[in-house]
Amino acid sequence: MGISIHTGWHFLGNGILDLHDTLNFFMFWGFILLFLAAAFIGGAASRKIAEYMPPQYMKDGERSLHLDLYALDPWIPLPVQRNYILSHFLMGLAGLCLVIAYVRKGDWGPAAVFFAVGAAGIWGGMTETMTYRRNKRLHEQKEAQSED
Repeated sequence: MGISIHTGWHFLGNGILDLHDTLNFFMFWGFILLFLAAAFIGGAASRKIAEYMPPQYMKDGERSLHLDLYALDPWIPLPVQRNYILSHFLMGLAGLCLVIAYVRKGDWGPAAVFFAVGAAGIWGGMTETMTYRRNKRLHEQKEAQSED
């Protein structure tokens, strides 16, 4: 375990964490903070989504491994869906922080990898936002029908 932690710190830390380069310093810690925020928000949303999942999606009393496939279904409350989407946007921004830092250092290999991660997070957030808007309309239609 010590070797993998050291290797990870060497990969991230030695590459971009330069105390004399203020922007890269903030990009590195921005990545760490955005990543942690995305993990906590996404984890809380996933636990809430599991509470609302119908029993047919549960296996042996445990939530399905494919939780993300059901995360934006209409029966999930809208605030939970918003948090789930927010976690993807935050993960995308975290990846793009590292892109900026690696490009400034001239290291294009890791920059390309983190660009792919960042772009995937932001693309996922954008496509999920379209589904969220559809679900919001469905919720509004249900409320209008129940009032009539």
